Amino acid sequence: MNQNSFYNDSIFAIFKEANYAQLDINSFKELGFDIDSEEFKFQMKSLTDNGLIQRSDGERGVGLCYSKADDSYGASYWIPSIKLQLSLRGRHVFSATGF
Repeated sequence: MNQNSFYNDSIFAIFKEANYAQLDINSFKELGFDIDSEEFKFQMKSLTDNGLIQRSDGERGVGLCYSKADDSYGASYWIPSIKLQLSLRGRHVFSATGF
């Protein structure tokens, strides 16, 4: 799967509309994102890996967990109480591009 700049722009537009507040994963679901799609999971993990979004509690990841059974990864699920925010780097990158 590749980076999707339109998808990423849509994610950052949500942060902008929320006045760069901390958002939980359900905020994205309420705005029409399919938070269980592989595309959404990939883009969110990629934005985190690139240091553009982060958890507000300072922990790693975006609150996406995988159940593990028999040494293989099974279904994934989101921790809804995890708050996400743009990192300082994310704010700089996206303010330079008009966000």
